[in-house]
Amino acid sequence: AQADRAADTLAAGLAARGYRTRTVVAYRTMLRDPTPSERADALAADAVVFASGSAAQAWADMIGIETPPCVIVIGPTTAAVASAAGLQVTHVAADHNVDGLIRAVVTALADDS
Repeated sequence: AQADRAADTLAAGLAARGYRTRTVVAYRTMLRDPTPSERADALAADAVVFASGSAAQAWADMIGIETPPCVIVIGPTTAAVASAAGLQVTHVAADHNVDGLIRAVVTALADDS
């Protein structure tokens, strides 16, 4: 199960090891155009956190390349997508999971205060 925008990395990796896979789209990414007030609130935040490349791309598509001062991503793949979209990533989680992302947020905000 994966997102509609997900790469076939997992299925291809499993297939390369001899597993038969069937990919199922479990959810779709839908963009929402923020109101001017929502855009201002987002840009006034201390940080923006991206747990996926599609979220980073959505930000760039809907807000632009302007961000709060701290841009934290879950891992190198998300960092690459964010950078390609023109976002300046300031922190990448060392452990590429939710716990690692939370630690990266806490560390980044403590460092920036």
